[in-house]
Amino acid sequence: MASAGKRRRLSETAASFIVDSLLLLEVADTLENLCSVNPSKNVLILPMKMKNSNAAHSGEGCSFSKAYCDVANKETGFYFVDVFRRGLDMLLEFVHDKKLPEKTQEKFILRKLLEFLSADECISDVQGLTETELTATLANHLFGKLATTANYVMDAKCAGKKTNQCLCGGKDCILTGRYGDTSIGNAEVWHGNIKIILNGNCVIEPDSGNQGGTTTLSTNPQIIAETVVFSFLQKQNHPERETFLAPCIGVRYSDLFVMFYDAEHDVLLESCRIPLAKAKEPNKFSVTAVIVSWMVVNYKFLCTGLTEEMINFYKAEFFEQAGSKLDVYKVKLYMGNVTSLQTTVAKPRQFPGRENPYMIERRKTLKEAVEQCEEKFSHAGFTRGHLSHN
Repeated sequence: MASAGKRRRLSETAASFIVDSLLLLEVADTLENLCSVNPSKNVLILPMKMKNSNAAHSGEGCSFSKAYCDVANKETGFYFVDVFRRGLDMLLEFVHDKKLPEKTQEKFILRKLLEFLSADECISDVQGLTETELTATLANHLFGKLATTANYVMDAKCAGKKTNQCLCGGKDCILTGRYGDTSIGNAEVWHGNIKIILNGNCVIEPDSGNQGGTTTLSTNPQIIAETVVFSFLQKQNHPERETFLAPCIGVRYSDLFVMFYDAEHDVLLESCRIPLAKAKEPNKFSVTAVIVSWMVVNYKFLCTGLTEEMINFYKAEFFEQAGSKLDVYKVKLYMGNVTSLQTTVAKPRQFPGRENPYMIERRKTLKEAVEQCEEKFSHAGFTRGHLSHN
């Protein structure tokens, strides 16, 4: 991916953000679609109920790659922006009234989005990339650029050559992330390595499952397990937050989707597919994908959490699936250095002793001595249970 040579200018003044009218129209049009009653235009999130899983597998927990989770989609869809009302209102006020957020942090976040859109970022040909390479490239050229900082950690255990050079083809394009330990969870329950963790707040994972159309839900068990564990981990590490609706972005070559889980209210949501590129300009990011990604990677500031209807009527029933291991999910999850349990302790290798007449004779004599002692002990009212062995 390489930025277009011609960039639309964005004002650097603190008082106002100046963007051209075409960009404002694109943003306004996208927001209108996100709020549209037409399901072919908007982005919906559907609640899911867990029917069966190995979240509480007996003995050793299951790795994410071996996670099993049978879910059923509820026959109700909610607007994606319904859980990002702060982000929607921020953009709406800017587009409609040219009003800027009052908080410095929110101004900074808004500027990140407008600068990205003004830069007119291009998409290179990603079809030749592996799923891992695709995920890293999107983290470098989309998700990282929309976040407050472009720091992300990539799984050091993933296959392929480790290099700081971006795979977009640009000679001077360097990855802003690093390779490291991305393991999360607990070996007693779901656990494993995430492909990418962005700023410690958002999981990004390739989706190699369902390859259907843009409205087809993935219900990828690995991504469900990662989202659930990550939400519990965020709640454990950041109890002060207003909401624990933690996201995981699933990416494919032509689209992306977002999985959410709320570890406090036990609600699991999955968005429909969102095309990465514009329909008429396949080398450009779609504004919808950009705005959705911007809201997700900055969910700490833009997410308003579940609505009352979601909380009261659309439980995922993961708590029931977790059963006796629910406390592990709630208070015993870790980030980093998470490995699988050894179900049995390795025993030292045993070697047979070579027999000889001397040892055979001594063994016979010792047996007679033990029998004599036991006889004396029994006459005195003692048993072998009174003996103490070192």
